[in-house]
Amino acid sequence: MYRPGGLADISKMPVVYMLHGLPGDPAALWTQHGEAAALDTQFARGAFP
Repeated sequence: MYRPGGLADISKMPVVYMLHGLPGDPAALWTQHGEAAALDTQFARGAFP
């Protein structure tokens, strides 16, 4: 699960479900290509989560 930094756990956020397919694993969606880091960078620049 990915949650933008700085938001309380009780914050309501939209949900996006991503299906990883085979072969693969769910964590690879966020770690192999750096999607989480890219989102963190955009949020740090002022993008709305």
